Amino acid sequence: MAGAGSEPGTTLGSSGDAAVRAQLARILASKGFAVSERGRRFLTYVVDETLAGRGERIKAYTVGIEVFGRDDSFDAQGDPVVRLEAGRLRRALEHYYLTEGRDDPIEIVIPKGNYQPIFRRRAAEPPHETAILPEAARDGRPVRKLLWPVAAAVIGGLLLAGVGTLAYLRLAPGPVATAVVRPSVLVAPFAERAGSGGLAQGVTDQVVAELTRFREIVVYSHVGAATDDGRDLSRGRAQQLGATHLLEGSVATSGDKLRVTVRLEAVADGAVVWSASFDRDQKAADLFALQDEIAREVATRIAQPYGELARTAPQAVGRPDDLDAYRCSLAFYAYRRTLDRAEYPRVVECLRRTVAHHPDYATGWATLAMALVDSDRFGFPAPAGPPPLEEATAAARRAIALDANDVRAWQALMLASYLRSDVTEGQAAGERALELNPNDLELVGEYGMRLAMAGDWDRGTAMIRSVIDRDPAGVRFHYSILALDAIRRGEHAEALGLLDRSSPVNVPTSDLLRAAALGHLGRTEEAREAGARALQALPGFLDRLDAEFRKRNLQADSRKALIEGWARADALGPGLAEALKPADASGSPAP
Repeated sequence: MAGAGSEPGTTLGSSGDAAVRAQLARILASKGFAVSERGRRFLTYVVDETLAGRGERIKAYTVGIEVFGRDDSFDAQGDPVVRLEAGRLRRALEHYYLTEGRDDPIEIVIPKGNYQPIFRRRAAEPPHETAILPEAARDGRPVRKLLWPVAAAVIGGLLLAGVGTLAYLRLAPGPVATAVVRPSVLVAPFAERAGSGGLAQGVTDQVVAELTRFREIVVYSHVGAATDDGRDLSRGRAQQLGATHLLEGSVATSGDKLRVTVRLEAVADGAVVWSASFDRDQKAADLFALQDEIAREVATRIAQPYGELARTAPQAVGRPDDLDAYRCSLAFYAYRRTLDRAEYPRVVECLRRTVAHHPDYATGWATLAMALVDSDRFGFPAPAGPPPLEEATAAARRAIALDANDVRAWQALMLASYLRSDVTEGQAAGERALELNPNDLELVGEYGMRLAMAGDWDRGTAMIRSVIDRDPAGVRFHYSILALDAIRRGEHAEALGLLDRSSPVNVPTSDLLRAAALGHLGRTEEAREAGARALQALPGFLDRLDAEFRKRNLQADSRKALIEGWARADALGPGLAEALKPADASGSPAP
């Protein structure tokens, strides 16, 4: 079926065109396919053009003219009508395939960033290597797995499966064969207030979609009316499911103003763990965009590794080793806040024990990989076993093989790859992780740091600053890269101020930056004190100076700025001159 938009390796056979047209007719006839007449024309047009072999012609400009009736002066960049309608169409298709169309034989997908559809024959059990989206289950009954190219889009519509006052949908955070105790949240239907006109359901749907991006938590959804009785049922259902938290909310409108109020409760005692209100101007943006923005903020606040869900440990249910696995996860993120050298060996040992008890726990392997990376980059005592970076890379790949949608797994591979100076693989892993969950601030900050050090300072520092702006009380070691940026720009006092805001303050790499900034400012004694602390924590650092620069992918301007600062104050002692003999100040071999 030439031009049918099927993916490589996927064929619909000789009857494919007819099957796709029959599927299109089935969708258009469905009462649950809730789009405007313009949206129906949009879908029909892109399907017809693709089947006719003209899929490459489907651009925003051609859609605007041939579907929406715009004239030749249509500016696809300035007028977002096609993009917005495509977003609505994608959501409608997601809804359809999770409800009436869940057993349909052909799937029509409009991939993000493109308007040419993909047609796929839906097998009951896809090949193992491509079935990477976690299984969902309704009332404990398995639902077929979904293929990865539409995973991000389908997640956004998963809540829409199931109807009725007491229908429930469970979204498992990963293909974990053995039970691991994790924070879990039941999302109750948000209540309609003050003439919100049905917006509450859309906000609820999107909150669930965003929460499911975080693999460290389990998400349940109670689909039903948001009445007083419904809230009581939600609390009862949360207790029945063993959920650790209950998330409730309401949506109200007044004139052009939209207010969404959210509250997170601990199920065990009903204590309010967190609450917030979000006010938006309905005229300022598309309603879908507003829903997405608010849902992202809610998910970011509560589902981050350092977020509200992680602050309240679950009850001690399940087997002792299950609870131990969760405690190891908490210990890992507590260690990440401080980068405490003394805690490091215990964290690695605990995570190794976790994956031994739970060999199919993808996030366990991912966090182990991230911990092992720290031995290499911070000079922490290497645990017994293979070289830490080698073991970290293997653990990250194991995590991805178990769950290719686990953001932490891709983050771990990104870190290990950058430290192996494989910038290409590191950036590919970082982009994949960012695609899976752009709201994971733990990831965004780490990836921004790697991008900046590798030379993409504009994008990298912008990502770091976005993390600081969105979570000012969160982990603050990202300030060290902003300090390095200030040093390379010659703003040495600014660098010291940023390092003072960094937490923890005295990790070896921060002390190296501090020594350079102080050296540039002529504060010799302070520079030498910082340099001495760094060299004590990083024995042999000067002997492998060029290798340390290379593993962090530092460019010539950064290397030169650091070396000059250290040299001015003799901050690293005579060993610096020896280390520089085979190389000039840029870190390149001397002529």
